[in-house]
Amino acid sequence: RFEAGGIAGRIAEVEPMGRETLYLVESDLGALRVLEPGSSVRHGFGDPVAVAFDADATLIFDRASERLVSGHARMPS
Repeated sequence: RFEAGGIAGRIAEVEPMGRETLYLVESDLGALRVLEPGSSVRHGFGDPVAVAFDADATLIFDRASERLVSGHARMPS
């Protein structure tokens, strides 16, 4: 989700998908994808943003194989 104080990045792509919008954010960690609910596009190409993660709603993929990493560590509650 977009949240002040999160990982800094810039919007690289915006894909409106009807009931939600998929953003590609370039950051120092690499490319991050953020799926935001709602039909309104809130950010445009090049906009600075900050991304935060909800450990229970985050999927992590291996960069080399592009496969989902199962059993990844979750942040403590």
